[in-house]
Parts: sequence; structure tokens; C-alpha cells
Amino acid sequence: MFKSKVGIWVGSGLITVILGLALLFFFGLAPSHPTSFQPGQTLANQASPGPSLNINLASASRVGDEYLALGDSVAYGVGASPPEQSGYAAVFYNSYLKQTRPQGLAYLNLAIPGETTASFISRPKAKSQLDKALAEIDATAQAGKRVSPITLTIGGNDVMGARNASDAVKETTLKQFDTNFQKILGQLAAHTGGKSDIIITTYYNPFGKNQGQNEETTWALRFNALINQRATERDLKVADFYQPVVGREEELTWIASGDIHPNIPGHALLARQVWLAAGYEK
Repeated sequence: MFKSKVGIWVGSGLITVILGLALLFFFGLAPSHPTSFQPGQTLANQASPGPSLNINLASASRVGDEYLALGDSVAYGVGASPPEQSGYAAVFYNSYLKQTRPQGLAYLNLAIPGETTASFISRPKAKSQLDKALAEIDATAQAGKRVSPITLTIGGNDVMGARNASDAVKETTLKQFDTNFQKILGQLAAHTGGKSDIIITTYYNPFGKNQGQNEETTWALRFNALINQRATERDLKVADFYQPVVGREEELTWIASGDIHPNIPGHALLARQVWLAAGYEK
């Protein structure tokens, strides 16, 4: 079983993931497969054995005492059933990270479906995801332990309303995302003090099939380029979720049934991309 520290922050009762979460501002509304579980539930570790890995012991020494997953519905695991076992963060933990540290590695997923960079930073009547993440990082450090790695998938929901908007509105939306995103990265970097591997992900485009180099593709590439730029400026690692999905949208997502989220094979591929970005394998 996961250690008792494993947790998913959800509201009271069963959570029904709202149909229509979008990953990018150029995405349309699309229904998602709802997933639910009880708050505070201890989750059984039923993941199948991971792939055989050739671990780089020097780089894998960066793995700390806890893996922390942050972000939106993709990080939460929407589209996989159950998300706490088949979502990309869970697969990354079970099938990859635990091979670098079989004992003593906890896993905490704070991701919230529908999260934007604004709600990630601040919530009017509750602690934000950022507040919870920073508190967890600080508390773990005070206990003489270390949170590492940290994965972050955030930004797609910020700009979903601008898909059919003018270029001026898209520019404004992208600028606001950038401001929030830089604040999030700055806070995470400050609290980890360079002692944690922070892995930022880009986004795939489930509507990319047969699109070619049209306007929506251009905006998708701009959005991902900005994510890459800000992460690189802080010497953070970046997992590419975009290129491996190009041409395989119907194979790796639920888009054929109108849902933009990754399916189980899609989440498995994203987990692999995070592992490659982490650099823990020779």
C-alpha cells in the first residue's frame, strides 16, 4: 500500500469530474470520464511491475523522500480508471520512481481538476494548491526529509475561453498565464532551494489530427514554447507531452468519444515522458 502520506485533495463526498475541462485555450469543450473516490481513502498499490530500467545511480540520488504531483485534471489522472492508480503521476511513481527507491518513498498528489494558474495561487475560502504544496515542502524539510521530484502540469484551463477569441484576447490571456506561471515557479524554486527536481510538463493537443500548421496549432506551439522558456530560465526539467501525441490523438486520448483527456495508454506514455525528462535512467 502507499504510505499514509499518500493523499488526493478532494472535496467532501464523491467528486464528479465536470465534463468539458479543456487543456488549452484553443481546445473546445469536451466531456470527460468522471472519476471519484472517498476523501482520505488509503489507496491500494495495485500497479503492475514497471519496465526494466537501467538506473543512473548518480542522478537518481536526487530522488528524495516524497514525490509531489501538482496541477490540473491531467495531473489528477482524469481519463484513467482509477486515476489514483492509472493516472500519469501514479504510474510515474509506481512503475518508475519506486525502482530508484523501492523503500521509503511517499507520494502525494494535490492536483485539482479544473485548476487554473490563478486558482492554483489563491482561493478565497480555502488554502490554495500552491499554499498546500509549499507547506508540504517546508514541513518535510523540517522533519529532516526532502520532497523530490515535483511534477507540475498547469495552464491549460487558464485560456480555454480564448479559443475562438481574437488574437488580442489570446495575447492578453497568454500574458496573464505567464505572470501567474512565473510566480508559481518562483515560489516552488524558493522553497525547494535547488534541492528538488522540479519537472514541468507541456500539453498535448487532442484536436491535432489532420490539423497541419493552422492557427490553432500555432497557438499550441506558442503556449508550449512559453512553458519551455520559463522552465529553462530556472534550470527546471521539461517533459514533452506534445510531440509524442501528434498523429496518435485517437489512440492515446478519448477524443473519438468527445473527451480531451488521456486514456490509460495515454497516461502511461505521459508517465514515460516525465521519466525521460527526470534523467534518472542511463
